[in-house]
Amino acid sequence: MNRMTGRVALILLGLSFTSVANSSDIDGYLYADGQNRNNSDQKCPDDSLDIASSDYVRKAIDFLSLNDVLITFVGCPEAAFKTGGGFKDRVTKKKKFLIQYPTTVSGENLRSEEYIAPIVHEIGHVYQIKAAGSPGELKQGSCSERIELGADFLAGFVFANGLGVANKKDFQESLRLLGDYSDDPAWSHSIPEDRTAAFRSGYYMVQKRKIHQLDDAYTIFQDMDFARYTANSPFIKAHCK
Repeated sequence: MNRMTGRVALILLGLSFTSVANSSDIDGYLYADGQNRNNSDQKCPDDSLDIASSDYVRKAIDFLSLNDVLITFVGCPEAAFKTGGGFKDRVTKKKKFLIQYPTTVSGENLRSEEYIAPIVHEIGHVYQIKAAGSPGELKQGSCSERIELGADFLAGFVFANGLGVANKKDFQESLRLLGDYSDDPAWSHSIPEDRTAAFRSGYYMVQKRKIHQLDDAYTIFQDMDFARYTANSPFIKAHCK
């Protein structure tokens, strides 16, 4: 996304990792995040920015109880943020996932803090895929908006309760990298107002609603909050059949 003139800027609005998965291993991705969709199928070779060793990644993985899976991060210029995997490694018997990220966006290098929200959002997808069994099973019967807003909700919940990030503004503003507004159902991450609401629902779940357990909080979001968004959002009504 052009950092100054992107279609919509979202203003609100993830242990030790081993390279056990690569792009050719992954047979199913969720909806690619980001404006540069022409590059969404490229193969990225390695974790060139060493995202895996970031403190916030380790904290998010631990908070989401994902230490029993193997996650590989790979990045290359102008790539899309996306997550795939969910099948068992033949040697370790653990499920393995791949998270791809861009090393540049519209030719520009990103600040390290700009990766926090998109990467935590993608780690949220690992939580979703693990719970469902595979990307295909997660997408079966769920529209992209339910899945993507669910990952935004998880990002808010993790940020408020598991990361200890000092600058909330940096975290929130970096969500603009996650995928621009689109009326194409194949790529839709919903409109900024819905994404803001999903993030805030996760962020304030403990403080205002007194729900402390992650699984309980996510169930409430899926069963109650998303239904409310659907009722109030013409965009979701039109896309989430």
